[in-house]
Amino acid sequence: MSNANPLILKISNVLGFALVLFVNFVCPQHKSDEGHDKDILIFPALWVFKIWLLIYGLLAGFVLYQFFPAAHDATVDGIKWYYVAVSLLNVSFVVVWHQGGGLDILEFVIILLLLGFLSLIYSNLNEYPSKNIFDRLFIHYPFIIYTAWVVFAAILKLWIVLPVLNTALISIVGIAVIGLIGLHFVDYHDRRDWVFSGTLVWALAGIALNHEEAEEKPILIAASLAGGLIIGGIFRVWIHQVVAWWRLRGELDERSPLLG
Repeated sequence: MSNANPLILKISNVLGFALVLFVNFVCPQHKSDEGHDKDILIFPALWVFKIWLLIYGLLAGFVLYQFFPAAHDATVDGIKWYYVAVSLLNVSFVVVWHQGGGLDILEFVIILLLLGFLSLIYSNLNEYPSKNIFDRLFIHYPFIIYTAWVVFAAILKLWIVLPVLNTALISIVGIAVIGLIGLHFVDYHDRRDWVFSGTLVWALAGIALNHEEAEEKPILIAASLAGGLIIGGIFRVWIHQVVAWWRLRGELDERSPLLG
């Protein structure tokens, strides 16, 4: 379907993004999760949620960049109509969230559906590696960060839906799971995806800094350790990339003619 109507797909992406912005920034805000910031042991500091500004900024770049020839294949054959579905689910979540408490289970179901479509986009984009900085910024990074953040949002919402999980021991296990996911993507995933893992570090930093009281020190320590381990993996990836670049440069220098 996307191959038959690429222009319709791209216009739909623009309309979906515009609808998301309208619902998020124009509709009255009702903070149904207000009060969870201290009660839920894996709830991060509220400033962490400003990552949405980055996600929406990069998505704004995507809906513009998709019209350039360089982005055509990744948009039409990689992202397909999944971003339209993601936008509708995003809108649905915000509408439900605005209704106030009591709908946490429905919100959780929407988040899982959202994660499913984002995972399809993430997986498909493996077939469309970045050819330039614009591909990275406006095709890959928006959906990498979006997917990683929704992974964290799903775990957080699970803690809200199931209060029985909200103990120090189980919360530390949950933080460890977030850390293992981050380590997997940076150390073992084919893409060595430091951007995905870095997004989880952002969430873990928010958890640590939101639980600095003496009785919550185990949460702070667990989140700090998990974040630190991921950061170590990110540095390993960066070092390997620099070494690979240096070796390639040396090989090119050796092959270059001595004169001319």
